Amino acid sequence: MNLIRINQTIVATALLVTSMLIVGLPMAEGVIQEKRGNLRRQLDEDLPSPLPAVVSLLTAGNFAVLSKAGITTTSSTTPTSVTGNIGTSPIAATAMTGFGLIADSSNTFSKSTFVTGNVYAADFTSPTPSMLTVAVLDMQAAYTDAAGRPNPDYVEIGAGTIEGLTLEPGISKWGTDVGFTSSVTFNGTSTDVWILQIAGDVTVG
Repeated sequence: MNLIRINQTIVATALLVTSMLIVGLPMAEGVIQEKRGNLRRQLDEDLPSPLPAVVSLLTAGNFAVLSKAGITTTSSTTPTSVTGNIGTSPIAATAMTGFGLIADSSNTFSKSTFVTGNVYAADFTSPTPSMLTVAVLDMQAAYTDAAGRPNPDYVEIGAGTIEGLTLEPGISKWGTDVGFTSSVTFNGTSTDVWILQIAGDVTVG
């Protein structure tokens, strides 16, 4: 009888241990999954926001400055220096003041000591007017895209005064005018994207 009781105790103990293991495995798995879920959520929170997609400029990307209303340089002591082409359409070249334009013999563009590229206007000889019309339409489409991007990464940097500041990639938004006197730095790589959404005017110099 004693042997039977011992065996029963051993069997009962073995069944209890087995039961605990069977019940414990799903519980342990649930704990592990919960911890993994918490870790995944934490990692998602710690990851930086994805950079905005590139804004497609199309032919507007051929210009450093492209305007529908005119371009003016007002500094005589520290003249403007533009690297690339500038253009204006649908208005004439007279809307670009202070650049001392020198017309090319083809009259399809002008040159300026302040501009490393060419200067184009809607009243120049063909094919310049049609080229500018397409570029302005591309500019307007790019503006609509960039201005409509939601969820800015930065808002009201420097209260609109960004002289000497460093702007990181992403979407920066201001509800005011924005200006700087001599320099502002864009810190990133050649594949990064900066979108500046500015409700007011932009003043440089």
